Amino acid sequence: MDRHTQPIKTISTPPINVLLVDDEQQILRALTRLIRPLEFQVFTASCVSSARKILHHEPIDIVITDLKMPFETGDILLAEIVTQRPCPVRILLTGFADLVFVKSLLNRGEIDFYLEKPWDKNELVALLKKAKDKVITRHAKHNKIHKINYLTHKLRVKNASFVAALTASIKQQKEAACEKKVAVDDAIASLLNIVEVSPQIDECFAHDVSLLAVQLAKMLGFTSKQTINLMLAAKLCEIGLLGASIDVATQPIQYLHADQRAEYLNQVNYAQRVLKPIPALHCVSDIIVQQFLQPLDAIHAGIDILEEALVLSVCRDICLLKYGRLTGEEENESTIRRYINKHASDKYSADIARAASDLVNQYDTFLYLGKKPVRSLRAGMVVKSDLRLKKGQLLFPKGHKLTQRNIQRLLVVEQNIDYPLLVPVTTSLDLQETQPA
Repeated sequence: MDRHTQPIKTISTPPINVLLVDDEQQILRALTRLIRPLEFQVFTASCVSSARKILHHEPIDIVITDLKMPFETGDILLAEIVTQRPCPVRILLTGFADLVFVKSLLNRGEIDFYLEKPWDKNELVALLKKAKDKVITRHAKHNKIHKINYLTHKLRVKNASFVAALTASIKQQKEAACEKKVAVDDAIASLLNIVEVSPQIDECFAHDVSLLAVQLAKMLGFTSKQTINLMLAAKLCEIGLLGASIDVATQPIQYLHADQRAEYLNQVNYAQRVLKPIPALHCVSDIIVQQFLQPLDAIHAGIDILEEALVLSVCRDICLLKYGRLTGEEENESTIRRYINKHASDKYSADIARAASDLVNQYDTFLYLGKKPVRSLRAGMVVKSDLRLKKGQLLFPKGHKLTQRNIQRLLVVEQNIDYPLLVPVTTSLDLQETQPA
């Protein structure tokens, strides 16, 4: 049984374990005498190597280490444990001469606290109380994450066979109308969960298309039923990319060659197969299937395009342009308006295009446009503007190209703040990477 599948259970509060690391025995003894009466379990090590062994075998909650020691310094040890979950509270003992270096470690999130030597007893006790509160908070957050991981794992297992299970469930629900509604709600939840976890689909993009579509539907006077169907179709507009390769799903459309474009456009057929077992979503399926159909082509083919599909088409393209997924460059509002107006009579409905062009000016009302939660970041993305915490601390400057290590650091930072960290990034790729060979 892996760590995601372990059942959730109530975890009793264990004693808080403190690891003291210093090459001077008298300092270890002095710290132990001071700390032990405070109801901490104390472990001691005279070097970094010994500390590693203790950390490997014992659940350490707080590490207090001297900075300067023979062979390896204390900051090296603290850097190694920063990715542990839950991460121990890290306190560095230092002399006055090292304060500039220590403060830089604090600003980078590599330590939690520092204490100058010789320390004041009352100051150390107060610092340990802060550390204890931080440990309790981190344990609570770790337990919450464990619960979320467990529930997410259950959802992913369920989603692996959701089409077959959902078809059988709907067949059974026909016997009772009230139970049928429950099944449909579960199906929608499963589909939206797939959008969230799939690497082929950008859930932030789908979120923004949905917000734009709802706003445009209100401007055009859509009925409540039309708006609800449109909102769901927008959230699922790229679910057909589950049947496409990663390259086709993530490359800017302009750089797709003919076969890849055909595979990209075929997503509507895959989406139709996914939604077919759910009769209540057939209207949603029709909207998704018609999203690439142009008005003139529809007239020649004798097809009546749904208004909702015309709205989805223009909202999808606005977000593709904004995210850099159409041309490979993130376009500004002026360029997007010119693009919409240019294609108002051939690609879109003229009335809908005019309303959409006016809506482009209201980007600031949409939460995720140009921003992503940390869990959605990928190495290679570029920070579009200075990334700072609410208190003003700079994490990454504008133009910084994220690495996997940077993303891991942001995950650590997010664990220590009480609000979600949204990162302004560009999803466009370098031309050398996106042009076909």
